[in-house]
Amino acid sequence: MLVPLELAMLARKNIHLSPELALGWRLGRYAHDWFDGLDQVRIAACGHEDILTALRRLARCPEQGSVTRPAGPRSWDILFLHHLTGTALKMVFLKRLTTLSPALKGLEGKLDDGDPEIVLMYQDGINELISTIVTADPASFCQFSEIRCRVVQLDAAKRPVRCPECLAQDIDRLVEVENHIRCPSCAGLEPEWLAA
Repeated sequence: MLVPLELAMLARKNIHLSPELALGWRLGRYAHDWFDGLDQVRIAACGHEDILTALRRLARCPEQGSVTRPAGPRSWDILFLHHLTGTALKMVFLKRLTTLSPALKGLEGKLDDGDPEIVLMYQDGINELISTIVTADPASFCQFSEIRCRVVQLDAAKRPVRCPECLAQDIDRLVEVENHIRCPSCAGLEPEWLAA
């Protein structure tokens, strides 16, 4: 299986090439091309550590290697936010297309038995998944959504007491997301980036 040199170097540094490493790299490169670089783009990601490892390799903002790992659940798997324009790109993986099939997962418990046929079948399945992630259109295994947001500058006297969306009290900042006013926590973005 041929992989792009940049991904091969990342795999070598990471000691292995996994589907998750390929997924993080592929979607990071997609965002890089979409934003025309990642110099002004913050990145947040949930999930497997290899996905974060690949994204850290590409991250430049606020410093090289900086990727936020959210503490709680999010409505996205990877989030990119161009903080100068307020443009966000949300990515949600189609899990059935980005993870090993149940049949291949079932082989994992048999790998230590030393049966070369099982090992070869498992490796072929991993190689096929990685190849698909690297070569296929990312829209075939990931859902994308683009949103525009901006922090709303209101003085304390004009600021509502509650968030219009989640009704949280004592909010100190509001965010406009696609013409809807919300607090940073319910904006669907990474709240820390908008609360600062």
